[in-house]
Amino acid sequence: MLNNPEKSNESNQQIFDVFELLRDIQIELRCHHQYLLLQTWMPPDHLLRICKAIDWLEKLHILVKNVLQPYDSGLIFTAPLVYLNELGYAMHAHGSFNNGAASIGKIQAALGRMGNVDPGNYSRTFQQLLSRKEGYTKYLDCMKISLNNRINDCY
Repeated sequence: MLNNPEKSNESNQQIFDVFELLRDIQIELRCHHQYLLLQTWMPPDHLLRICKAIDWLEKLHILVKNVLQPYDSGLIFTAPLVYLNELGYAMHAHGSFNNGAASIGKIQAALGRMGNVDPGNYSRTFQQLLSRKEGYTKYLDCMKISLNNRINDCY
């Protein structure tokens, strides 16, 4: 398998932590609500409990942000979008992900997240690749030439 079980376990633990923290906050706020319904004043320890609930909310905000925030590579794909789609189709055809079991949609979505762009209608883009007059793999051909030039510059 090509997936990273440590990353998966870390993500699952973060999700578990989020729900555990949500449960604690809910219980604490219900206690405060019940107490306020029964009393006209609040003892000093309740102020500390409210501060604790606020701290939990801040931690929850950070956990949710880390779990649900889209992947941010710090990169922006600035080449034409058709090139990103061409790369995704090449990886799919090669079977580069999940021993060849990954869908083209997942691959395109992952590339889009990595490059901070929307992969768009990649099936339509594939039709455009098929209609090219001078070779189907313009981007891959350019990348191959660029890599060979870089290697040749090293010698």
